[in-house]
Amino acid sequence: MLENLDTIPWSKLRHAYGVAKAIPQHICHLASPQKETREKALWELYGNIFHQGTRYQATPYAIPFLSELIASPTVADRHEIVYLLVNLALGYKEEYLSDGLDVAALRRGLEESDAQMSRADRAECNKYGFGPRVDLACYDAVQKEVPTLFPLLTDEDVLLRRAVIYALAWFPDLAEQSLPRLQTQLAASADDVERANLLLSLGFLARCSRRTIEEAVWRDALQHPSLLVRVSAALGFAREPLTDPILAILIQSIAATEQLQDRGADIHFNEGNLAGY
Repeated sequence: MLENLDTIPWSKLRHAYGVAKAIPQHICHLASPQKETREKALWELYGNIFHQGTRYQATPYAIPFLSELIASPTVADRHEIVYLLVNLALGYKEEYLSDGLDVAALRRGLEESDAQMSRADRAECNKYGFGPRVDLACYDAVQKEVPTLFPLLTDEDVLLRRAVIYALAWFPDLAEQSLPRLQTQLAASADDVERANLLLSLGFLARCSRRTIEEAVWRDALQHPSLLVRVSAALGFAREPLTDPILAILIQSIAATEQLQDRGADIHFNEGNLAGY
């Protein structure tokens, strides 16, 4: 694990605070048996290669090594690294809620931003190692690693499973591979929180990839005894025009904001604020 970490010319790459020569150490410390060491390394990486949502020249180079750590069962708190990967791919995700990610629009926007950049702005981006090209490289680098997450959908670590379910929602280009796996997990899961996460992920992926989900999946979820499951299904399946049953559930969710907020602590979408959708 991490055998090729030193083959990257980190001293020639930049992050938020200059030369990225300390990045290998932070990545290695994510595998430490000491929780305090892992937490400090994660904090450093968020501050250096994801500073206030900005990705840097060194960021895409770090992504494959983070994926290696996620794939290793000897590494603790792997779910935190999965969430870091999603952040590295997207920056701040609020703008993509609640419809999910339109990858074509993302690419088009970044390419247009790069093409329209002034000479002065381009010089600044090159000097400090950030910009639209870096953002696109980060998304592509994380998407390349997504297949390594598929086996973890059935991992014994519930926090890791939830993180993977969340991560898959943001890569609709891989929906043909992700959707069947998520549906299989939904059919096997007896946990309402996991069901809610799965339904949100399925909904975003189906909407953004323009793929259909079996109607029975949504019909059963919309009639589930758990309000959390019903609301997640309604959010996932909501399309224009809204049907009366879905509209009724969405209205019910607003009236039950506090109840949903109590359960939402275990849902990463919109930081668990389902009524906020």
